[in-house]
Parts: sequence; structure tokens; C-alpha cells
Amino acid sequence: MMVYTVDSAHPVVAGNGRLISRTSQIEPLDLLKLLLANPEMPRIFWRSPHRGVTYAGLGVAASITAEGDERFELIQRQAQSIFNEAQIEDVDPSLEPRFFGGFAFLPGVSTGIWSQFGDAQFVLPKLMFAQFPDGETWLTISAFENEVIDFDQPAYRTGRHPRSRGQLVKRTLATDQMRWQAMVTEAIRQIKSGELDKVVLARALDLQFSASPEVVRALTRLEPNYQDCHLFLLQPVEQSSFFGATPELLLDKSYLELRSAALAGTRPRGQSPLADEVLADDLFLSQKERQEHEFVVKALQEYLEPYVTEVAAPAEPEILRLKSIQHLYTPMQARLEQDTHILQLVRELHPTPALGGYPRSAAMKAIMGVEAEARGWYASPVGWFDRYGDGTFAVAIRSAVAQNESVRLYAGAGIVAKSDWQAEWAETQLKFKPLAYGLGVEL
Repeated sequence: MMVYTVDSAHPVVAGNGRLISRTSQIEPLDLLKLLLANPEMPRIFWRSPHRGVTYAGLGVAASITAEGDERFELIQRQAQSIFNEAQIEDVDPSLEPRFFGGFAFLPGVSTGIWSQFGDAQFVLPKLMFAQFPDGETWLTISAFENEVIDFDQPAYRTGRHPRSRGQLVKRTLATDQMRWQAMVTEAIRQIKSGELDKVVLARALDLQFSASPEVVRALTRLEPNYQDCHLFLLQPVEQSSFFGATPELLLDKSYLELRSAALAGTRPRGQSPLADEVLADDLFLSQKERQEHEFVVKALQEYLEPYVTEVAAPAEPEILRLKSIQHLYTPMQARLEQDTHILQLVRELHPTPALGGYPRSAAMKAIMGVEAEARGWYASPVGWFDRYGDGTFAVAIRSAVAQNESVRLYAGAGIVAKSDWQAEWAETQLKFKPLAYGLGVEL
């Protein structure tokens, strides 16, 4: 495996040899069962609702990391140095090797349960499986030319691998109600004093298990119920993983075509179709929720404007219904004036008001001043990019980080002048439920 690590004070260091990849069609297989059968290897999983290709990865051909404020640029430079020398077969671009990973919400705070992730980390899998909706499955094997690898007989298991699920032994509110009330109260004070318009605050819930939970089983439970979400797993080492089922697309880029979405404003699902409609109407008509949502739409248009000819978006939001929650949702499309690497655009968009606030600088200052726990990679960009600078990134909400027997769940809520701390507490409690369900925990 080639490992590249730089920070803002050091140049990119090129590795020896060049990347070589080979692609072939294989018999269809269940990608999540494949990951279950190979727990000792670094693993990735990525399924988007709109791309039409699901990816799974085993092992690491190349790993690139970066620290500091320039982490987006440094990751791009390292990846390009690898791709420029690579020998890649002439296949459909969706089958070519790509880097999967993400960024910390803020640099310099990836410690404790986040210690294996750093400010930015991406891996190019040694074995990348790509599966289309009809089951057609392809395997791309990547290695550096000075490594020994049998391209004809790649080493992986397909049988089920028994592993203890672990039992929940303890749950702890990392942010209790008293601290949450103080956080929201202070945020509202800053908003009413004119320091900012909106800020998103997050809290955490810690779960302790009797044995390390197999997080792929959580994805297996989530997969059928969250088809409208980006389902992901980033597991750089066996006992540390970041995973989730996020409904929020940050950016999808295919040459000059861009897609993004504003997602803000929340209500639970109803117990009946009529109750569901009542809650959706209440969400749609809520002045507080519409204002919160409009901040996100406005900011996305503002951040993309220097790069695109125009941003097309409907005049009013839609209702996006998920299993236990519904949101205001505005899809957006744009066309780049010139080809631009997706990481440059991700840097411009992060964080959107959906997970940071508005204006951005004031909101980030408020978050750093009042939040109780470091976010790590929660609410940050996760996804993939290829050698053309195309890719898909989602915002890592409805997510959890696991290390050994510990799992931390995160949930956030947008705070505006009319927010109520108890209502926001209830909203964040609702947002914990998807990942808790995946882990077999009742809340």
C-alpha cells in the first residue's frame, strides 16, 4: 500500500512506481454480505439514490491524508499526482478506480473516538466492486507496480463471517438537557442581537456495547428502509468506522453538470396517512422552518455563483419523506462555466447553512463557542472523486462513529430567533433514531 501524508507546511511526496488497475465483470454478489465476510480488511461502502452504481471496497491500494485549513487542496494534489502516472484500463468511467473518504467539520479536532480519521482521509481500494441496479457487477483491482498482487486471483471471502453483535450495556448523553438549553439560549441571544441569522447546533449520544458492533449489519438493516439516502461506510482500520444513511446531497458533479440540494426544516412522520399530511402541511406552512430552509437555498446559490452560469431551483420546497422523519427539500441544478475539480467546489460549499449557519463566519464562531462536543466528521463532506475531478459528496448527517465497543451518534438542529430549546431537543432525539435502529437500539 502506498501512503501519502502531507500538511500545509510540506510538499506532496510522490511514491515509487505507478498505479495499475484492471477491471473485469464478475458474478453478481451481495456487496454488504461481501463486507461482512471480510471484517479484517479496511472497508468502504457507498450507495447514492441517483447515481445508479453502488460501490464496495476491500483493502487499500493508496491512502492520502492532509491536515489543516488547506486540506481540500492538499488531497486534490496528492490524488492527481497518483492519477497522472496511473495505468488505467479503458473502461466505463464508473468502473475506474476512485478515492473514497471525507473531511473533518473543522481541522485539528480529530482526537479520541475520531483518532483514526484526522482532518482529511481518502482511500483508493485495492478491490473495488461496482454494482448496477440490474445486479451486473464489476471488480476493479488496483495496485502499485512494485507490489506483488495476483490480478487473476484476488484474495477475498464471500461466505458469511460469524461475529458477535454485542449487547448494549450503557447509553450516555454526551450533551445533557441542561447544557443543550444553555447552548440554544446563547445562540438565540446572538441571533436576536444581530450577530447572525441562523446557527446549527449538534449534540451527541454515546452507546457502549459488550463487544465491538459489526457496523455493516447496521447498514444491512438501514438499506431497505432508506433508499432515498446516501448509505456509506468508511472504515480505515478494523476497529474504527464512520457510517450513516444521510438524505443530504452536498454536490454531484459530472463534467460541467452539477446537482445539489437544500435540506432544512423537520417534522416526524405521522402514524397514519392523514396524520402524515397534517404534519407535512404544518412543516410547509411554518414561518420558522421556511426561513431556516431559505437560508440554505440562498447560501448554496451564493457559494456556487462564481463558478456557474446559473442555478436552477424550484420557487418552493418539496416535502422529502423518510422512514421516521420528513424535511423541506429543494433540489438544485447548475452548469459550470469551465471544468472545475469537485473538491474545489466542496471547499466552497462547506459548511452550508444546513449544518453550519448563516452568515457562515459568524455561525462557525458561535458553534466553536457554545457546542459541547467536537463534531469530528459529523456534518462534513463525505463521498468520492475520480481522476476527472467528478464525483459525489453528501453531508454526513444521520451518522455515527464507532471505535472498538463505543459508538457515538450525532444529531443537529437549526436555531433561528423563534427556536425553542425543548422543540429542538425533541427534533434531535428524532434524528438519532435511524442509526440507533440500525444498531438494534430502541430510543
